[in-house]
Amino acid sequence: MIPQISIVFMGISALICIGLPITLFIIWRRKYGLQLVPVFVGIAAFILFKYILEHALHNFVLRPNEDGSFELIKNNPWLFVLYAIVVTGVFMESARFISFYLMKSRYRGVGTGLSYGIGHAGVESVLVIGVTMTGMVLYSLMINGGDLSVIDDTPEALEQIRIISNEFPGDFLISGLERILSMTVSLSLSIVMICAVTLKGKVWMYPAAIGAHALATMPLVMFRANLIGSIWVAQALVLVPTALIAYWAYKVCDMFPEEENNPPPVKKKPDTYDGPTL
Repeated sequence: MIPQISIVFMGISALICIGLPITLFIIWRRKYGLQLVPVFVGIAAFILFKYILEHALHNFVLRPNEDGSFELIKNNPWLFVLYAIVVTGVFMESARFISFYLMKSRYRGVGTGLSYGIGHAGVESVLVIGVTMTGMVLYSLMINGGDLSVIDDTPEALEQIRIISNEFPGDFLISGLERILSMTVSLSLSIVMICAVTLKGKVWMYPAAIGAHALATMPLVMFRANLIGSIWVAQALVLVPTALIAYWAYKVCDMFPEEENNPPPVKKKPDTYDGPTL
């Protein structure tokens, strides 16, 4: 049996992962003039740079084992951390820089940055983590309901059930917390990067954003490299760079021309009268 509290926390994380990007788009759509094209560009850029290009580089440089582990973590964990945070920062911020450069003739301002950031972070949040966590909820409910047809008799499946059953319930909230912090970083750095692309003399923000991204991901990479023993400690350490990056983006918002930050109001259809003219 899987504890009910664990299933509840799984459901909360799934709701956050799926609902957060959708809710942000709905709330900010009118205020900042959010548009769907930058959202789709953010989705495409994330998939291309994260799951294709970066993954290919990892396979070439790190040469993972069949179980997905890396020998570099065992041999030199600090070198792994340095490699991972630099590569992630370069690929993700380059994805933003190139995307905004290609869109700058038609899409500018804070609204474009927010739209792109929602797509960039939202695709992983919804399709990878959110769907996975939802599957875990359904899987757990079926097991607790006595439907044992979902259980394979393989050692791997039985071990997975044992791990879920014995996991500290609060750990299932980590995915939701991580998504909130990740979304904050993605939205903030998207605003910073569109400033670097569209405003004169701000290109220095491009390498600065790479460094900021690297620092924000460092605690989680250290946890993966077994240099931090608790995922909760790692997430707590992420709070500081996330807050600083968010404040940086807040100050950057004031740099944009007023017409780029304030979308034109929705035009109302003029009142008409089809009756006789006096």
